[in-house]
Amino acid sequence: MKAIRRDFLKPVAAPVEPHAAAIRWIMIIYICSGVCSLIDEVIWVRLLKLTLGNTVYASSIVVSIFMAGLALGALIMSRYADTVIRRLRLYALLEVGATLSALSLPWALRLLDTAYGWFFIKYHPSPAELMLVQVILSALLLLVPTMFMGSTLPLLGRYVTALQQRIGRRVGRLYTLNMLGAALGCYLAGFVLIRIVGVMGTLYIAAAINLLVASAGWMLSRFHDIPTEPPPQTTKAQLEIPGIEQPTLTKRCVLMAALFSSGLISIGYELVWMRSIVLLLGGFTYVFSAVLTIYLLGNVIGAWIGSSLSKRLKNPALAFGTSLTCLGISGMFYVPWLCMWALKATSGPTWFP
Repeated sequence: MKAIRRDFLKPVAAPVEPHAAAIRWIMIIYICSGVCSLIDEVIWVRLLKLTLGNTVYASSIVVSIFMAGLALGALIMSRYADTVIRRLRLYALLEVGATLSALSLPWALRLLDTAYGWFFIKYHPSPAELMLVQVILSALLLLVPTMFMGSTLPLLGRYVTALQQRIGRRVGRLYTLNMLGAALGCYLAGFVLIRIVGVMGTLYIAAAINLLVASAGWMLSRFHDIPTEPPPQTTKAQLEIPGIEQPTLTKRCVLMAALFSSGLISIGYELVWMRSIVLLLGGFTYVFSAVLTIYLLGNVIGAWIGSSLSKRLKNPALAFGTSLTCLGISGMFYVPWLCMWALKATSGPTWFP
């Protein structure tokens, strides 16, 4: 009887979350992936400036192509992530592809540099024609590696949500950690690595980290990459949740337009801030890295605040519209504030105590 009581009074161990170790390792891997991605972006901007010119337009083109490649890769992979059998293994192969394409960029840039110089001397293009050529060259160089990078988030997100059905929390955490790694990589590239080991040395360090990420993903796939079966066919009635109103086509279109506008405004602000600050501080890699690092950290903080508030809001759509309105209002005060700061900064020794 005493033995039974002792067994009864023993604390019951908390159930172990299935594949919790795999999810933790994936979070670490994706932080390192974000570090590599932004190191590569800073290096690409610096290398392309040697060909396209050290102008704000060149930086804007590179950032735009970089974001377009990420979006295109995510769009393609989101259509096929459900049917992939070995998701972690495919993730490792994508990281290897991103590494090889990033390493081949200096070689490809030398070829395109010759073609770009020949075109400029031969045809004497107008500024609009020259910008079009810059966009085409940047797309040829950057779309392949950025598509590899962009396709990793929906793939890992689908793998994690297959293990745990808390979709928003898990995928949101992946996105936040990746952006934290991106901010760290941007800072390291602009302020530490280029000064110590140079441009090519920084590119090789990013490639080495990316290969380690790919190796970790491949090793993880040997133990946790469970083959998935094709998803069963579901009807529209099965997808509907009882008690919750299903969004109409109009609401879906409005939501998509709002999300598109949000991304357009955020990247537009980044380019405006970069161009305005470059006019004051110069078009150096340090300036580009500083602006991008602060921008990414702001996104991380905003994502954390938004995810915390979303659990308590009764009308998230209204809060989303309010945040966009506040973003627009703050943008109206940016130019006056910048002019006031520039006047004080250039007023001479009286600015300092």
